[in-house]
Parts: sequence; C-alpha cells; structure tokens
Amino acid sequence: MPEIAGINIEEADISPAEKALVFHQELVLTETTERNLRKILYPLLEGHNLLLVGDAGVGKNALIYYINRVRSLPTIRFSFNQDTLPEDLTGSFRILPTGFVWNNGPLVEAMLKGYTFVADEMNLASPEILKRFASVFEQRSLALLEKDGSILSAHPRFNFVATQNPARGFEGRKNLPESITRHFTTIYLDQYPAKEEQEILRGLYPAEYAAVADRVVLLQRALESALWKNELAKNDWEHYHFNLRTAQRALNRAVVFSITDVESVAFRNLIFAFYVDSFRLPEDRKLALNTIAQVLKYNAAALERDYALYLEQNPAEEFWQAPSPEGRLFFPLTKNRAQLLEKIDAALAAGDNLLLEGEEAARIAELCHSWAALRGRKVTEIFLARGMHTSDIIGALRPDNTKKEGNAVRWIDGPLTAALRRHDVIILDNIDAAGSELVEKLNMLLDHAGRLVLPPEAEGETVLLKEGDCRIIATKRTRRSRNQQTISRALRNRFFNIHVPVPETEEEIAEILRQALDKEFGSDSSALREELVTKLARFHCAADRAAADKELASFFSETLRFREEHVLRLVAHTARYLGSAPLADLLRRGVEIYYAGMLSQQENRNFILRLFDRIFADLPWEDLLAVLQAGKKKVLSQRAQGKNKFSPPDWDKKKHFREALTGRAEKRLSGPELKKGLRINTPETGGNIKEGPDAWYGSDTQGNHGQGEPAGGGGAWGYRTEYLFQEFLKKYKPKWEYHMGYTLRDFYEAFGRLLAELRLNLENALDAEPEIERRLGAQGHRIDARRYLTYLAESGSDHIFDRTRIR
Repeated sequence: MPEIAGINIEEADISPAEKALVFHQELVLTETTERNLRKILYPLLEGHNLLLVGDAGVGKNALIYYINRVRSLPTIRFSFNQDTLPEDLTGSFRILPTGFVWNNGPLVEAMLKGYTFVADEMNLASPEILKRFASVFEQRSLALLEKDGSILSAHPRFNFVATQNPARGFEGRKNLPESITRHFTTIYLDQYPAKEEQEILRGLYPAEYAAVADRVVLLQRALESALWKNELAKNDWEHYHFNLRTAQRALNRAVVFSITDVESVAFRNLIFAFYVDSFRLPEDRKLALNTIAQVLKYNAAALERDYALYLEQNPAEEFWQAPSPEGRLFFPLTKNRAQLLEKIDAALAAGDNLLLEGEEAARIAELCHSWAALRGRKVTEIFLARGMHTSDIIGALRPDNTKKEGNAVRWIDGPLTAALRRHDVIILDNIDAAGSELVEKLNMLLDHAGRLVLPPEAEGETVLLKEGDCRIIATKRTRRSRNQQTISRALRNRFFNIHVPVPETEEEIAEILRQALDKEFGSDSSALREELVTKLARFHCAADRAAADKELASFFSETLRFREEHVLRLVAHTARYLGSAPLADLLRRGVEIYYAGMLSQQENRNFILRLFDRIFADLPWEDLLAVLQAGKKKVLSQRAQGKNKFSPPDWDKKKHFREALTGRAEKRLSGPELKKGLRINTPETGGNIKEGPDAWYGSDTQGNHGQGEPAGGGGAWGYRTEYLFQEFLKKYKPKWEYHMGYTLRDFYEAFGRLLAELRLNLENALDAEPEIERRLGAQGHRIDARRYLTYLAESGSDHIFDRTRIR
C-alpha cells in the first residue's frame, strides 16, 4: 500500500483510460512539504472539504496533484473568476444534428466518478454564486436544476478542495464569508525556509546547477524581504513577487543556456535579467544591485560596471534584421529594440510566459510582431478590454447561419481556443484592462499545468494543452496611480517580465531618423544627411522636453508629449511631397501639422515654429534637396524594378482592347444652381457669408465678440470664457509646486511605519466591488442553452441571448 508522509494511502480502483487522466506531479519531499501534506491528508481522507490558503507559488495545486498521483486518481481543476456561473460547474445542453445532448460540467463529472475537484482561486467568485453549491458542501449532493431537477449524490471517493491566495497583496481577492468557510477545513500552508527551497531546486535540476540554485534562493529571499519592508519598489504602484516559480524560471534559463559557473559573466547577466531589469524605476534597480552585491558577496562598484556593460552589449546580428510589421507605421529597429528582441527570444526559447510592460507610447505590439516575423511564427493577437466575457475569447454557442434551419446554433471557438489548437504565439493585448474576472480564468493555462478547460457545451476536446511551439505573450501599460487597473502579484508571478522603454534620447531618435530616411531616400552616409538627422533629433527632443516641463500646453490635465510617431510622419510627409515646394517650406509645413497642430494656443504654436527656425537656420537647403532627390529617385527605381508589370497569363490584346474615352462629358444633373446664404455678423468666426442652415452661430458667441458661452446649437469658445479660464489657471498654478517645508525622506522617517500599517489595513478598501448584471435579450452573440430550449419548444420568448455585463 503506498504511503505519503508516513500515512497509508489506498490506491483508487479505476480503469486504464481514467489512469491516463492522472496528472504526473513530482515533489521534493522536504520537512515543510511533508508537514503540509500531513495537514492536507488527514481531513482529505476523512472526507472533509478543504480550503487551502497560501501565497503564490507555495504549491497549493501541486500538493493535491501529488497526492492524487500516488493514489492514481484524476484531478479536475476549475479556475474561478468573477463571471463564473452555476452552469459552468454543473453542465449544459449541447445541440447536435440528432438533438440535444447534456454535457456534465466539471463539478458534476468529479462527483459522479469520485475524482478530486479543485476550485482554484475560489474567493474570486461571487459569494452569491458559491451559495448555489451549499448542498455540495453540506450534504455531498447537488440538484441538477440546469438539467432535469434530479438529485446527484457524490461518489464516496469525491473530494472538494478550494484554493486561494490571501486577500492582502492580490488584486480582486476578498475573504470568503463565514457562511461558506464554516463548511471547510481551512489550512494555511507553511512557507518554505531558504534551506528547503535550495533543497527543492537541487532535487528538480541536475547536480551541476546546485550552486546556481543556492545563490538564486538567497538573492530572492533578500529581495522579497526588502519588498515587504517597503524598502524596494516603494514608489512603484506595481506588485513584485519572488518565489519558487521565479526561481524555477531562472533555473530553466540556466539549463537552456548551460549556465553552471556562478562566477561567470553569463550568470551575472542571468541575475541582471531576472532580479534587476524586472524593476521599472532606476532607483529600484540601483537598490537591487546593492542587494545583489551584499548577498552574493560581489564588489558593488565592479557589479555596477558589469551591469553597465550588460546594458551596452551589442545584440546578435540576426536581431537587427527583424522586419517592420506590415500594415503599421514604420517600426525602426534601434539598438535598444534589438536588445529587447534578443531578451524576448531568450525568454520564449526557455518556454516562459512573457509579460511586456511599458508606457502608453511604448510600441509593444510592433515589437512582438517583429519577433514573430523574424522567427516565422504565426501570431494570434487578442485585444482585451473591460467588460469582455470569457466566452468572447474562449468560445460559446452562437447562431449557425450555414444550416437551412433558421434557429440552429453550434459551438464556435474563440480566438484563444483556436490559437491553442494551432499552437500559435498568442498575444494578450492590454491584459491589465481586462479585469480579474477574465484573466484569472487563464490561471491554469499559465502555470505548470498548461491547460485550458472549456465549458461543457464545447465540441470535441474539453481540455486543451499549451504544447509544442505555443507561447503566450501578455502586454500591459505601466500603472500610474492606485485607482488604475492592474494585475495581481499571483498573475504577474506567472510571467517573465520585460519593461519596454519609450525612445526619448537624442541618440535613439537619431537612430530612428536614420532608418526612416534610409527607407524613404535610400542609404546614404553623407555629411548633409547626417546634419539633417542631428537637427531633426535635436528639434524633436527640445519640443518634447518643453512639453514635459509644461512650457507647452500647461493647461492640459495630462502632460502632452511628442513621440517617435510625430517625427516619422514628418519624414514621410517630406518624402511624399519632395520637390513640390522649397525643402525649408516643406519641412516647416510638416512641423506645423504634426507638432504645432497638437497645440490649441497660438503662442505655443509660435514657440514650436520659432524652435524649428532657430535649429534649422543655417542648413544648406539647396544642397540637401539635391541629395534627397537623388536618393528618392534611386529608391523609386528600385521599387519599380521589384514590381512585375501587369501582364496576366490570359491577357488578350484584341479581346481587351477599348476605345479611349475622349471629349467633354455631358451634364446629366438638373436643378437650380446653388445660391449663397444670408449676410450675418460673424467676422470673428471666419467670414460674413452664411454657408448653410447649420452654420448659424447664435447671438452670444464669437460672432458677437464672445460675451458668453456657446448656446442654442453651435458656436465657439468665447473671449470672456477664455479670459476667465486663464485667470483660473494663474490662481491655482502655485499649488502645483506646493512644498511642505521638509523633505519627503524626513516625512517617511517620521510617518513611514504608520503608513505601512495603514496600507496593511486599507490595501483592498478602494478596490471596486464588481456588479454583475445578468440580462437576456433578443439579440447578441452568446446563446443561453436553457432559454434556447424553451424557445424551440415554443414555451418561451425570443430573449435567448445572454447579455450579462460586469461593471
């Protein structure tokens, strides 16, 4: 008889087909692991419901998988989220050509066959939904209201195990109410001490990586301690977390690239990638470097020099060759971007899930598509947003217009499901905007299980594996305030994180300009071209600095910035109209459109134009025009040579001959000529002729010198209103630079501990409670199977579409 932690376990008597469903999980049996196993085993064998609580990566699911592997019993795991419905667990009807077939949900399947049901992250679901299953918790039975009302009694072997992260530090987590927890044996899993974490990693990886494992664990402990003490990342709104999952990713990378020597440059680069670059702010990276030096006994100055060399190292030649994604604005590959492509390639080669994070202006999607084009990989890009239902990306029952019967429906795969079947690279755009109710559904897909459970009404396989060359890349925007949506520590911990910076320095803007000019005017390293690059980069960065410092558009609530798109559009504009006007006028016109055009006040526009005139004052325009025209002519001739002339194989000159259309076209329209409108007093709005019935400006707008707000249909911002607004800004501008009279450091030293305690108590106080509004309608894209059945039986209305919304 097999045993676990000294406890005898009875092996389940199941069929060979069922044994194939047992998840193969290995554990390194340390002292803490065996203690956690004993905590779980006694109530589990006594038939109690279990609630396992523990930090991310502590092994909640792994422990259950391991127990069931020893006793040869399948585990059915379901990831809960805020839009989980009862039928997701009980089952639903599926429509086949032969009629309707009931498909058991995961909970019903586990109860019937005596499997272990794992409710992953159960505290994400609404307590009102969980109360539907009170009979399962209390009496081990369930009324199948969604099917026929029959009562299902659980198999004697059935176990219900819920897992959850603590409420503190994890977005969207709430403590379950006592009305639910009283039916569970709650077990807090013990954390592993550093020595046991080293033992676990030594047991999972070959002996030659033991020294790497030891150092990784020591470093992670020091960084995690600094995070909890609010010494590290205290000015960053994101939650960082280092645990066994992170350590395993680092060891996986070491194995892939054969890094065994802890004194080598390769090992230090590995440490920089995982434990320095993971932080966004420069001060946090510096503090992380100091921590590394202290823990791993490095010379601090030498380590900083090594990190500077790591940042400056040239990427491999192949990453300079990644093409610009088609159908998008030109995406120049700077040195920084080539380095990012190399990091992306290394992470995906090691099998990591990848999280790319940056500001709004960071061109993250183009970076992903450039990598995919370089490697020849097919990409499925899924754009996530708040309010999306999980069925929008996984799939649902939808109307089938291919069948003759007008009321037929069938299962349609969502983009995520279809991409998993094809083994594509999956890009989850704006994962932070989707909300926990959607992304937490992907928990099991993103961890070591690598699985996605489809709802019962799905056709074919109900469990899809992330296998082969399938990789998942998530993108998110940097969190700037507490009330901005973000991802939890648990979800972040399932990814390798890379920060994508926005090009802002003159050197990188110059790199972008050289490639843009090469694209439009051919390759040329002449001094005149380089002078144009230098001046354009200087102009762009000076304009951007002025906007960042609020010298421009100071009355905007958000700071205006000039990004690389502006200078790329300026170059494209110049190339398109080259020769149609003097080059100086052409560039100046582009600046008026793509830079000054963003500004509402004339003095700000004049500032931009004066800046342009000052920087470009001494440029030899005629010589530069000749150089650009010669380059453009060469590019056009190369493009013409690359295109085949129109000569289809079935071209017949006689058959396709047409007489030329010459002569003056006849006037076919009739009616009175258009007449001018009435004369009105509108000198301030651009003329004194009324152009149509919708052009009336009212009696209290700029047409009458702006002594009031626009009213009664149309108008413009009045003089009086503008004056009052500017006075308001002058009055409140001093408050923008308000100073308390002592430094922020002094403030933290005096009140830091108090603030830390306050954050502990109020961390989730401002999290919005989701409001789930369940509605049915006569139109939509998700079909409710039960309403559809009653509709076909002529017993209900045509409101068969699920219009559920989560606010």
